[in-house]
Amino acid sequence: MPSQTTQSRILLATAVAIASAALTERALAQNTPTNAPPPASDVAALQQQLYDPAIKQDQRDAIAQRLLSRPDPAAHKAIADGLQQYGQPSVQLASARALGDSPTADPQFIRPLFALLDTNMPEQTIDAAARGLTAFKADDNVLTQLLDLTRNASDERVRVAAIHAAGTFVDQRVAQTMIDLLDPSAASPRINAAAAESLVYLSGIDAPGTTTEGWRTWWNNNKNKSAVQFRSDIEVTRATAYDRSQSTVADLQAEFLRLLTDQYQRLPANQRPETLIRYLRSPEPAIRVIGCKIIRQSAENADVPQNNVKDQLRGLIGDSNASVRAAAGEALALTNDPQALQPLLTQLNQETDPAAKTALVKALRKAFSESWPGP
Repeated sequence: MPSQTTQSRILLATAVAIASAALTERALAQNTPTNAPPPASDVAALQQQLYDPAIKQDQRDAIAQRLLSRPDPAAHKAIADGLQQYGQPSVQLASARALGDSPTADPQFIRPLFALLDTNMPEQTIDAAARGLTAFKADDNVLTQLLDLTRNASDERVRVAAIHAAGTFVDQRVAQTMIDLLDPSAASPRINAAAAESLVYLSGIDAPGTTTEGWRTWWNNNKNKSAVQFRSDIEVTRATAYDRSQSTVADLQAEFLRLLTDQYQRLPANQRPETLIRYLRSPEPAIRVIGCKIIRQSAENADVPQNNVKDQLRGLIGDSNASVRAAAGEALALTNDPQALQPLLTQLNQETDPAAKTALVKALRKAFSESWPGP
């Protein structure tokens, strides 16, 4: 029996073929030329938008995140180029934030990210660039450079950012460096605090009240272990902490969905579209997902969204977050929006997430049936 992924691929190929054939057949019947096929990738359009001087920083950030989510190698090059646009700090910031939010271990990012750990850069750019470097766990040179910056960078902002980034590497050299930086006589209070935060993250110990002496005791119990044993013990501790946090997050998300849905349903009808658009435009993917789910629930009750809500929902077809794309597809599958056809075809050509792909194929069926309901 074919796997779910194989089934999704077959379904996608069939849907695209049917849509393309129908476009041609209908155009010939009307004696009109076929529309140009949707682009196989939207990378070029997104890159152009990234440099648009008229857009706000939050919009530029979202565009950079979308670029990074595309599988086209040109997308990674566009982000790497953006990091090096020294005359356009807003483009650099957006590109760095994209990598900071979704660290990506593409070697072409290493040099430009380190170049942003510089005294001439804004602190938010420095922080984002350092987070981007956390993707390179398998590159010992990256860790070596980060540890050097934790000790020797002249700018305290760079040192703090490097400390936080290095703290994500499970390595005894990192632990030793952080223990050394806890010494108040050797570093500033801000450096001390950053080192303690990194030890919490590195160790997986939920101990915000741990004293310097407590950390030294922890290190004395771990420093003589082999590298393999050290990593194994740390990963067990961190996995346990992660499982607890994921359970909490899942509960919070369910409660948040209930609260926002209830809030939405209590609003007067004339206020609902504006609130829904605000959900769909949220910088938080979880809120965008909730907005899509509310649209889906409303559509199940024959409540048709207004055109401005449809416009916003359609824009999430190519969202940087796979969960949002899947939720948008599920909502569109129940929504009358023939204008979604071409964006869906474009995204399906470059979609890599199986769940999102399945949801978008269902939405494509709906958009296609609304665009060409038959003779």
